[in-house]
Amino acid sequence: MIDAVGIAFIFACVLLIALGGNGGQSDEVSKKTEEQIAQEKLNLFLSVLFAIISGLFLSLSTVSIQYTIYTGFDLDQANYDGNCMVGLIFLPIFIYHRHKYNFGDICVGTLVVLCLTLGIILFSKAIQCGIAGPVQAIENSKTVVHTLLCIIFLAEIPTVM
Repeated sequence: MIDAVGIAFIFACVLLIALGGNGGQSDEVSKKTEEQIAQEKLNLFLSVLFAIISGLFLSLSTVSIQYTIYTGFDLDQANYDGNCMVGLIFLPIFIYHRHKYNFGDICVGTLVVLCLTLGIILFSKAIQCGIAGPVQAIENSKTVVHTLLCIIFLAEIPTVM
């Protein structure tokens, strides 16, 4: 029961952070058209919805990694097979839209995919060697790393809200 209350508080805090703003009305709000306000509400709803769905899929990924370990299937082979299947699924879409990409885009995309794949493989290995709960908590420290990388490479300084 206490876990359920804690989870409810976590979701409430996440929603309050996502829905938060400057805390009051400003002149900018009064200058917006009804269409702009409706678009902002839609964007807010979609961002919260996608964030919740993302968390669900990442949690399902963690459970599937645990299940793979539990069944004794080779975890490396499962990662390689899964990534190969994703590549095969998205290859026709890439080929169809290939004229939209230049060589630099393909290099950056490849680097991103390699980083993502390496992250999944290392996360899988961490779960294989340790307990999923603490591993997941440590892995979620990526928020701090992400903030630091945005400061360094994108010159985005975080604000309180």
